[in-house]
Amino acid sequence: MTAFQQISVAVGKGFVRDKASLFFTFLLPLFFLVLFGILFGAMEGSESTLEPIQYIAPGILSFGIAMSAVFASALTLVSWRENGLLRKLQLAPVSPFTILTSRFSVTVIVAVLQAALFFAVAFLPFFGLRLESTWWMAVPLFLLGVLSFFSLGILIGSVFKTDQSASAASNLIVLPLGFLSGTFFPLDFAPSWMDTVSLASPLRHMNDGMLALLVRGEGPEALLVPCGALLLFALITTGLAGYFLTRGDQ
Repeated sequence: MTAFQQISVAVGKGFVRDKASLFFTFLLPLFFLVLFGILFGAMEGSESTLEPIQYIAPGILSFGIAMSAVFASALTLVSWRENGLLRKLQLAPVSPFTILTSRFSVTVIVAVLQAALFFAVAFLPFFGLRLESTWWMAVPLFLLGVLSFFSLGILIGSVFKTDQSASAASNLIVLPLGFLSGTFFPLDFAPSWMDTVSLASPLRHMNDGMLALLVRGEGPEALLVPCGALLLFALITTGLAGYFLTRGDQ
């Protein structure tokens, strides 16, 4: 078994054994789906607007993936540092790229399982979610979204040294992004400054792209701006994470 496989299996086992992580990873998006599905269930969309479930589902899924990816990568890095595993991995004949990609692969698998469970519930007659035929084009956007929030979590884990501080920082960053990115309400009804500020949020771009491809039926051109923004965000946060990790080892 290669080092990549060994680390991936170890991370996967750790995730499965953490009941709290399992609960919040898979049930938190469903909680928001049920909550907003009930709140907006009586509303109907017109010919020019989306039905509530069509609007809120892509955003809630993106938010759930963001939460799980950020928390998983941030707390994993902090845990590895606290128990000395990070130092052992750095001294082992394993490249940092292998370590990060193995952890990222587990994050992608979890995100895919999240999405599968989420859509299985959202497709129920009570919610009535319908996807357009262009849904499959959202796959690269989905992967770049996972990468962006994974890298954000690595940055948080690089800066904050304890579980409590990393968890608090993750909440303070991700929760406001949900409200600034149009996850729970359209930004058309928000102040203009909020719409401008939200352009710096990776969740805003993931939401916009998922909405365009999953339920609006737009073409591949809808991928350009969201994918570019997510890739740029991932590169910046990865670079910053590398800087803080290097400085912390000195």
